[in-house]
Amino acid sequence: MTTLAQLADRAQSALSDAAAGTWSQATAEEWCNEALRDYSLHFPREIEATQATSANDRKYDLPAGFQAMLTVEYPSGNDPPDYLVRCDQRRGGGTQLHNSRWATVRG
Repeated sequence: MTTLAQLADRAQSALSDAAAGTWSQATAEEWCNEALRDYSLHFPREIEATQATSANDRKYDLPAGFQAMLTVEYPSGNDPPDYLVRCDQRRGGGTQLHNSRWATVRG
């Protein structure tokens, strides 16, 4: 796995500054960190998880670092799978969410 220092060295070489005469190693590393944060916003890590549920429970703890749910398979195990997809209703053309529901989509 590439370390931050190695990534910064490669960036400095691409900038024809392998000796760090123009930009310091710390500056190149900060740029790499900023680029990784930006990249992660556009291409987030996706994981698949299973949540055990029970009747009448509607709230569940989510894993640490959870940011967004893309799809929900319900019920699980169907072939082809059924997915619940988030449908947002916006009032007055604004951007604030006022009401949301889940709709079933056949995969």
